[in-house]
Amino acid sequence: LPIIEEAKKSSIEGPRLTVETCPHYLFLDSSMVKNGDSRLKCFPPIRERQQREKLWEGLSSGLIDMIASDHSPCEPSMRRHSIKEAWGGLSGLQYQLPATWTAVKRNNCSATEADIAKWWSLNPAKLAGLSQRGSIEPGKRADFVAWDPGFNGFPERYSVEYHRWKGDCYFSTQDLFGRVVGTWLAGRKVYDGINDQLLLHNGSYIKCQD
Repeated sequence: LPIIEEAKKSSIEGPRLTVETCPHYLFLDSSMVKNGDSRLKCFPPIRERQQREKLWEGLSSGLIDMIASDHSPCEPSMRRHSIKEAWGGLSGLQYQLPATWTAVKRNNCSATEADIAKWWSLNPAKLAGLSQRGSIEPGKRADFVAWDPGFNGFPERYSVEYHRWKGDCYFSTQDLFGRVVGTWLAGRKVYDGINDQLLLHNGSYIKCQD
C-alpha cells in the first residue's frame, strides 16, 4: 500500500494511475486453496490472509479504486489438467457480486452496499468515461440490478444461467450471501433473477466516451 500511495502522488502531475483488485483476492486466502484445484489458478496467485486484509484496507482508504472481474471463462476440459498446464483465471462472472458481498460479511468489513456500488460500478464507469452509466440518477441510462443482500445459498442450487460454459466454477459451489433478483439495461428488464431466466439478448459493445 505505501508503494501505491507514493505512485499515486507521483501521478498527480503525470500519467493517471488507477488500481484494481478482484473478488477472488478479497474472498480467498492461500489457506483456502486446496492443492491441485485448477479452478483457482490465477495471476497473481491467491496470497496469505494478511495480504487479503491489506487489499480491504486499500479499498477502504481509496488507494485501490475499484473491483474488476478478471473473468476468464474457458471450456471446462481446459481446467482439467495439472496446475501448470490448466487454463488460468476464474470463471463465474454472474456470481462475483455475491462473492464480493460474502467477502465483506466474512471479513467483518465496514463496507456498505453503497461502497460495493462505487467499487463495481461508479469508479469503473468514470475510468472508462461512461458518464451516462455507473450510478442511478435522473437523466442517466437505467442500467442497474435489483439486489437482495440478505439472501443466502449455493448458486449451483438456484442458478442455471451461465456465461458461455457451465461447469468448473468455484463460486457456484460456495455458500454466498446476496443475489441479483433482476437486471435492467436502458430501462428494459433483461434478466429475472427470481426465476433465473434470461429475458432479452441485447448486449452491445460500449465505447469509451473520453
